[in-house]
Amino acid sequence: MLRKLNHPQIPKLYDMFDVRGIPHLVMEYILKGIRSKRLFSRKKQTFGEKEAFFLLADVLAIVQHIHAHEIVHRDLRIPNLVFRDGVVYVIDFGLARFFMNKMDRF
Repeated sequence: MLRKLNHPQIPKLYDMFDVRGIPHLVMEYILKGIRSKRLFSRKKQTFGEKEAFFLLADVLAIVQHIHAHEIVHRDLRIPNLVFRDGVVYVIDFGLARFFMNKMDRF
């Protein structure tokens, strides 16, 4: 599923292999990414309307891309966002599924 999603804000899946029945994924490493807990902590009081607008626009564009490939994330929440250099990345596709039919979109 991740191989189908070629988007700069979704970590790439390079390879998968099995070691003694345990699956291993080789994925893109997001160097120096900031987990959402630090972004929305009480210490940071300056998260304004403009930043919120661009953050939400980025997340919605990523979701639109995912849905265009007939995939639903199913676990999209603040902890599954990583921030690096002002760019948001959507991570954790463990619960993601393909749409079963056209009615599953709604």
